[in-house]
Amino acid sequence: MKKFIKRLKSNEGFTLLELLVAVTISSIVMMMIYGANRTIMFAIHDMSGIADFYENTNMAIRRMDRDLSCTLQDRYNKELFLVGENNPYPPYMGRINMVTVVKSEIYVAGSYSEPAFNSDIKEISYFLKPDPSYPDMFFLMRKESIEYNKDDENKPQGIDSILLENVIDMRIEYTEDKINDWSQNWDSRDRNRFPFGIRVTLTLRNYRGQDEIFTFTSLLNRYQ
Repeated sequence: MKKFIKRLKSNEGFTLLELLVAVTISSIVMMMIYGANRTIMFAIHDMSGIADFYENTNMAIRRMDRDLSCTLQDRYNKELFLVGENNPYPPYMGRINMVTVVKSEIYVAGSYSEPAFNSDIKEISYFLKPDPSYPDMFFLMRKESIEYNKDDENKPQGIDSILLENVIDMRIEYTEDKINDWSQNWDSRDRNRFPFGIRVTLTLRNYRGQDEIFTFTSLLNRYQ
């Protein structure tokens, strides 16, 4: 140590061997720091991707559950309906269409003399649409009519929006009562009644490329 300090005070330099040892030790320390930092950044990125996946899934499920549970029901009014179907075998490619109550957004439209028609009663559809980037996956689509008016046969077709990505399949089942007897298809106009509950099974590909299954049951408000 004394020899090293003495050399620092003098005009003598370091030998090539000493420089190589110093560079080697510095490189090892830097590699250790880089490895630890890379591991931490990878873990943060991975956890963020997982959190986004489950957050988006939960938001989509809550949206569907709210629309399904608020379905308008009147067995004597054929303008109020719930129609759903699945393929008999996987992929089921479930699809459902109903008239439901949707919370209206606040916006300015029309004028004092000619107000614009707006209603919180909407015609909503859920279905799968192929993802052009991935042939084996789909988008979960939500279609909402701009307005619902049973007396207007020329009402607008509605607006499509992507509710969820990386969907493998969707199965929608229906039950008439509290018993565990589920039907693959439903048409309230033919059955003259609405289902008691709707069970939706979503198969999604998660952030890590693994398939996960999410199932939830919506109970319709019984006021028909």
